Amino acid sequence: MGGRTVTKKTREKHAMMLRYVILTGAAFVAVFPYFWIFLSSIKPPGEMMSIPPKVIFTPTAENYTAILGHGFLEALQNSLFLSIVSASIGVSLSCMAAYGLTRFKFRGRETLSFSFFAIRFVPFITLLLPLYTIMGSLGLLNSMFGLIVAYQLSHIPWMTWLMRSFFLEIPFTYEDAGMVDGLTRWGVFFRIAVPMVAPAIGSALLLGIIFAWNQYFIPLILGGFDTSPLTVGLYRYVGGDESPMLFGRLAAWGTLTVTPVILLSIVVRKHLVRAFAGSDV
Repeated sequence: MGGRTVTKKTREKHAMMLRYVILTGAAFVAVFPYFWIFLSSIKPPGEMMSIPPKVIFTPTAENYTAILGHGFLEALQNSLFLSIVSASIGVSLSCMAAYGLTRFKFRGRETLSFSFFAIRFVPFITLLLPLYTIMGSLGLLNSMFGLIVAYQLSHIPWMTWLMRSFFLEIPFTYEDAGMVDGLTRWGVFFRIAVPMVAPAIGSALLLGIIFAWNQYFIPLILGGFDTSPLTVGLYRYVGGDESPMLFGRLAAWGTLTVTPVILLSIVVRKHLVRAFAGSDV
């Protein structure tokens, strides 16, 4: 009996060690690319392409100084504006759409609700050509307003589906009591429903900011030089037939581009987990 107990404990110990090894390996695979990009961004130009790669060297801020004076701040301003404004508009419209889908009965309601989820499976790049034609005819190419409108095609479907699940959790009795007290439907929405799903709205807003920050194809195709966010501005260091690829500046630009998203994800991770755990997405 004692031998079986020892064997069982040994197996559990080995299983625990194996889990730690797998998790450590997965964390290394996930973190190493970001670490290597940062390491490359502070390498002197002469040691960037050294073989074997040097891990010990004298760090330099030359690459960061170069990009800060070459359009980075303008691209950062564009990214902040597009991310915050488009996500705020998206979550506002999605809240109203989701509330309507959960509170009003009409023919095709379930089909319409599912369409918001199903559209996420459509490759967004297939919509860019007709969207480019429409935006061009309306004179919205290379404009912040046009990009914000285009971003809504990405925001509204998943935000509506996410918020719909939270509005379904609100008991109808609360809203009925509010209407008995004299509130209109809009009053019930703003004074009862919205405050009760405020954490979910915050989570959707933060997710929307992250997704908008990472957008590439929309601003690349529908935008221009003056509206380029950080993801598109990175391309200026790729090089071409007559200019070399500037690896150090690429690494510095990439490091400053991904760092805000990583920090934001760490800060709000509990809210994001709460949002998805409480939804049926």
